[in-house]
Amino acid sequence: MAVDDLILDETVAMMGRVRVLPNDEPGTKVEVCAQGAGTIRGVAETSMYTYTQLQRPDGSIYGEGQGIITTKNGDVIVITGAGSAKAPTPGGAIKFRTMLHVQSAPAKYADLQGIGLAGEYDVQPDGGAAPASMLPIASPVSGTPRTCSWMTGSPARNSNAGRACNACCSC
Repeated sequence: MAVDDLILDETVAMMGRVRVLPNDEPGTKVEVCAQGAGTIRGVAETSMYTYTQLQRPDGSIYGEGQGIITTKNGDVIVITGAGSAKAPTPGGAIKFRTMLHVQSAPAKYADLQGIGLAGEYDVQPDGGAAPASMLPIASPVSGTPRTCSWMTGSPARNSNAGRACNACCSC
């Protein structure tokens, strides 16, 4: 597996309600559920995610959560992930940088355990994904689907976006 191999490519949209959570940290914390569909290593898959997102007083965002990916062949892959974004400029996109970790997987996906899957995606002010955006769970501003892609390593080249990722989670 090369550093820039595309592993997971999917479109994800919010489902259901956003729930405001109690929070001991400065900022607003919400819980979001999302559903996706796409491919993992070229095999059709569907996914479900639940994550929390903390919008800090400076406008930056940190999120973490878990998900289940089920392939068309019935393989189930359990993941956890975290990501962050700098505060957007007025009218600008939110640029998330994320990292997924496979917690359990069948033998054919076992090599994904013990490595990080780096990704990125942009959410526009209207809640839609930017044409070059490429990754999963998005800010709970609307149910607009987002196109998402996960790759191994960092820095990584996102072949779908045609541009380079600056780094993994700390962009």
